Amino acid sequence: MRKISLFNLVLMCFLALLLNACKNSSEEKLENLDELMPQSKRDYSKDTTTIKTVTFLNSIHSGFSSLLNSYVGSSKHELLEKSFYVDRFGPKESYKIQTSTDSSNSILACWTFDDSIKTQNAFYNWLDCFGSNCKEMKVGKRLLMRENSGEIWIKDTLMIFWQSDNGSLPIYQKDLIENFMPDTLKFHLKWKKNSSTQWLVPKNQ
Repeated sequence: MRKISLFNLVLMCFLALLLNACKNSSEEKLENLDELMPQSKRDYSKDTTTIKTVTFLNSIHSGFSSLLNSYVGSSKHELLEKSFYVDRFGPKESYKIQTSTDSSNSILACWTFDDSIKTQNAFYNWLDCFGSNCKEMKVGKRLLMRENSGEIWIKDTLMIFWQSDNGSLPIYQKDLIENFMPDTLKFHLKWKKNSSTQWLVPKNQ
């Protein structure tokens, strides 16, 4: 009987130790489970480009504000901070927006100068080094443009430039621009990719 009782005691102790070890192991696994589970690492902060663009558009208090807001509408767009050739000639204000579609990217750039002489000087200097290949172009003369399509409007102290790498200016956006500066338009230069420039309002100064 003693041997049986002793055996039962040893067996009970062994089972108790085994159960305790299993419990600790189970608790350890549960604690480590948190480490194994994927944690949410998504950045819920807003897109800085979008914030910057929205703030930019809402903060414009110049004559360009209505044009830019109407032009971009609900399309995907962003603010461009890079300098263009015209920026070398001291514009009073300069705004540049890039819009994107599945097939092309386009840019709308707007400048305003202190007076018409500075506007004209900036434009003429731009014509001396026009396009990515820095070709010289004369007012009223045709020049073959290979890299993109574009249009330029000049009015007193205002200059607007549109460019697309692979597309044409939509009618509603064209109307917005032309209705924005219709009366005292001095120059209107237009070209299509792989075609020659057209002077729609040539006026030798």
